[in-house]
Amino acid sequence: MAAILSIDGVCKRFGAHTALDRVDLTVEQGEFIALLGPSGCGKTTLLRAIAGFLAPDAGRIAIAGQDVSRLPAHRRPLNTVFQNYALFPHLNVLDNVAYGPRRHGLSKRQAHEKARDALAMVGLPDMGARYPREMSGGQQQRVALARAIVNEPKLLLLDEPLSALDLKLRRRMQLELKHLQESLGIAFVFVTHDQEEAMTMADRIVVMHAGRIEQIGQGPEIYRAPATQFVAEFIGEANLLPYRRVPGEAAITLMLQGAVFPCAQALDAPSGMAVLRPEDIALSVVAPGATPTGETALHGVITDVIRIGSHTLVHVRVDDQTLTARLAGAAPEDVVAGNTVRLAFDPAQLHLIGGAQ
Repeated sequence: MAAILSIDGVCKRFGAHTALDRVDLTVEQGEFIALLGPSGCGKTTLLRAIAGFLAPDAGRIAIAGQDVSRLPAHRRPLNTVFQNYALFPHLNVLDNVAYGPRRHGLSKRQAHEKARDALAMVGLPDMGARYPREMSGGQQQRVALARAIVNEPKLLLLDEPLSALDLKLRRRMQLELKHLQESLGIAFVFVTHDQEEAMTMADRIVVMHAGRIEQIGQGPEIYRAPATQFVAEFIGEANLLPYRRVPGEAAITLMLQGAVFPCAQALDAPSGMAVLRPEDIALSVVAPGATPTGETALHGVITDVIRIGSHTLVHVRVDDQTLTARLAGAAPEDVVAGNTVRLAFDPAQLHLIGGAQ
């Protein structure tokens, strides 16, 4: 596939604050890309730079091979869907969607014809006569999408457009938005702070932190093989276990109870963090008076049991660190605070992040 968007070494500063620090990113035609990260990580700044609302201090932004770094927003072959939808309250839905084609010189009849086609694409073929105030949040979001796609842009930017919707509607719209993107074949760049949203919709996720890209990859790759400690902690829940490599051996020593495990990865770093996801831990209660044993397990005392509908989180104190295990469904009756438990796991499930983090 050909690259529809190329970002090379883009920097943006606001006074002493660096919002974007040498960002590189390539988006292929037809890809759905999610920019994911906490507030202040630079994802919205990057989206605004792509859209043309901010000029980068350094670097280059190209769309379909054309350098647009200094082009104003209205001259870029893209459209943006904003968080607040930005619909015109004094225009009905049909005229809201037809506004773009009219500005591009089409007659009212031609613009309305394109607007009706766009409304049909988003599932609102009979809503043209309504005004935005007469529609639900989900319907307004679809009108904003129709207005964005009616001009057939090469690239569509979306700035957290689902954040104002309730949970059920947001999940439904995630799937509808993904299906719309696939049917249109347009590249989407979607800003979100919601991990589930990114995992549900994106072909690739761009995890950002402090103005930089920490990792780019598919959802399962980022979850199972985080490149940095930040990604491991930000994506899902993670137990981070400090380790040292056993000199001359294919093994690591966890800095908890001196446990030695076969090395799951070939890293040169003598120390770092081992990532262990909560669902990869098998938890069992140690009978009172029994001596905990087992070379492939850690042992600790339950501090908290948190029941969350479909699963249960169990916090366990191991030495001076708290680890979390996730159990499917309700926990057994003996899984209660104060009991000693064995935490067993397959060493192959450890993902090592070497070096200082």
